[in-house]
Amino acid sequence: RTAAWCEEVGIASRPSFILGTPTDTPESIRRTITFASGGRFHFPYFQLYVPLPGTEMFQTLPQHGQMLVKDRKQMAAAQVNYIPEGLDPEFLARAFREAHIRSYVNVRRLWRHLRMIESWDDILRYLTATWTVLRMALSATNPRRLFRVKAG
Repeated sequence: RTAAWCEEVGIASRPSFILGTPTDTPESIRRTITFASGGRFHFPYFQLYVPLPGTEMFQTLPQHGQMLVKDRKQMAAAQVNYIPEGLDPEFLARAFREAHIRSYVNVRRLWRHLRMIESWDDILRYLTATWTVLRMALSATNPRRLFRVKAG
């Protein structure tokens, strides 16, 4: 409802969605993607869970899944860093890609964005953002590109 109110007064909504948290299941991830892609959001942002050392949640992670990237400096929101129990890295990579495709390769959302263009600067921003989303989605087509884990 809030997104609809924002749209009525000309405010673009930018919600953030995190996939692959310790309590996520395949079903909860599917529901999140469906909600985000079917909503009235202008710019949904998706990221894969990034465990933060020093937090209470970080201390309990080994009980709920597996850390793939141990060095915080190597972690990124567009790569699989942690695998919750019951999920696999390929599923998370596909879900991340699907979230972007379903949200941004969407005629209704495209039309909403086109109506917001007011200047050449807006056009440049949209082209830059489109290129960024496409790069993220394409990198997720090859799940190995989402892993920065050294063998051994």
